Amino acid sequence: MQSLLTRKFTRRVLLSYSIFAAVWVIVSNTIIYRLTVEHQLLIVDDLLFVSVNGFMLIMLLVRMQRDENASQIHLQETEERFRAVFERSGTGIIIVREGGDIQDISPAALLMIGYTANQAKARNLGDFYHPEDRGLGVHLWEELRAGRRTSYQIDRRMHKSDGSVFWARLTVSLMPDVVNNKHNILVMMEDVTERIESVRLLEERVAERTRELETLLDASTSIASTLELEPLYQIILKQLRSIVDYDEAVIMMFDGTEAEVVAHITLPDEKSFVGLRYPLASNDRLEQLTQERRAIFGTIVGEPPRIWQQIWQQKRAKEVGWRSWISLPLIVQDETIGVLGVRHYQPDVYTQHHANLVTTFGNQAAIAVENARLVKQLEKAATDAERQRLARDLHDAVTQTLFSANLIAEVLPQMWTEDPQGAEQRLQDLRRMTRGALAEMRALLMELRPATLLETPLADLLRQVVEAALARSKVELKYEAGTRTIYPAEIQTMYYRVAQEAINNIIRHSKAKQGWLELRDSGDGLELEVRDNGKGFDPALIPADHFGVRIMHERAAAAAAKLQVESTPGIGTTIRLIWHKQSVQQLNAVAERETQ
Repeated sequence: MQSLLTRKFTRRVLLSYSIFAAVWVIVSNTIIYRLTVEHQLLIVDDLLFVSVNGFMLIMLLVRMQRDENASQIHLQETEERFRAVFERSGTGIIIVREGGDIQDISPAALLMIGYTANQAKARNLGDFYHPEDRGLGVHLWEELRAGRRTSYQIDRRMHKSDGSVFWARLTVSLMPDVVNNKHNILVMMEDVTERIESVRLLEERVAERTRELETLLDASTSIASTLELEPLYQIILKQLRSIVDYDEAVIMMFDGTEAEVVAHITLPDEKSFVGLRYPLASNDRLEQLTQERRAIFGTIVGEPPRIWQQIWQQKRAKEVGWRSWISLPLIVQDETIGVLGVRHYQPDVYTQHHANLVTTFGNQAAIAVENARLVKQLEKAATDAERQRLARDLHDAVTQTLFSANLIAEVLPQMWTEDPQGAEQRLQDLRRMTRGALAEMRALLMELRPATLLETPLADLLRQVVEAALARSKVELKYEAGTRTIYPAEIQTMYYRVAQEAINNIIRHSKAKQGWLELRDSGDGLELEVRDNGKGFDPALIPADHFGVRIMHERAAAAAAKLQVESTPGIGTTIRLIWHKQSVQQLNAVAERETQ
């Protein structure tokens, strides 16, 4: 505004000077003409010179006036355009002095802060900043004032006149004032509250989804930590509470035409219905779950569905008359194996998002349940197979031995009178058979009680294996053991099983007359040597369907031991099993690293 006043003053001075010059030229020319006529002076050339110069001066002044008028009009138009932008711009514009005092402020900026122009101009720009944000960008402001930067942009919270807070994006620029040799500062202000809130909400949703995924991962890890079916049901319901809140949760498994409640978590003063069975027929909710094969949810008003009437007919929720629920079919390999349900005593608690979370968790739970069921079936099958094997062993070994011993015992009195020497031999056979049968029974009892394998010295375990073999074979077996130590469980089991397999091979395949078994403890390790004088074999030509040697190798490798098999056709076979204490330490270290 000061520069505009200066320009107006200059124009007035030039205009006055132009008028004075024109008058001076006219008057001087008139005087010169009169002098020339009256005194007949020869000064025409001088007169012409003065006239021309005066005319040129007049034309120059007129042109300067015209240019000045054009500049004034352009300046006025420019100022009008700036004022129109200043007044009508949707972006707030604030002109600030170097100290921060507000010199001028646009209507848009006034609308954002809720003050009048006079109220705003009586304040400093920093008065509108949120107290926690007043320290933001101070160094940028100082650099701008010092001329080290021409502009900067910053987001900060600002107060309105009513005390509310909004987010503003300030674009701050330097505005030189050449006339006064000062610097004003131009602040462009934009309300970005919605944008900041959108970003904040997005970050919160991302963080929430991340937490949900982490929770789902932890829950999945927990339900995969056990293969025991009954504990697994409880783990599923407990982990489900970390996914969605509930007052009650239930798992029902299908068994033919019936459903059984296998797990139920409810309030402490409510009745549990674990073990309840009811027909699947005529249950609308089950039919809907089976057909739609997805989680369904809602709020119940009035009577509950028939699927729940038996389960919750005595519940407090029935008295309330409403509750929220989610039901999810547990599906494995396109077969519905059960239902997972949660409910809440408050209405309209669950949304589609909750149903999606339950679905993701329920799919993992269904797989875990099916795995546990398969393991249980395998364990039952293994138990049945083991029982059948024990029955065969009893029949093939103990029963046959006792039958033979019984025959000898029946004829022994008669032989004693007729052939005392033969009777003595038969008595030795009877003693050998009964001792072998006893060893065989002990071995079978150890099979039924695996803990015995871990509590008995290894030398005694192998002695029972040898004595049991002597009872069912004519092979002469000799056994030596230089230790009575109880070794770690995996070592005891490995040596016991390998010795069993090696002696069985001698009896069944080697056609040997003699066999030797020796157990040696060197202090830092253990070695078992089993050899025979049988027909032998070529280790390179072992058929693929013969698993004995391969199983022994696998057992040794699992316990960080070494198995050596040496055999020559027509000479015999030697098997050495070598284990060092250092090997177990290395194996434990590897297992620990893999766990980490």
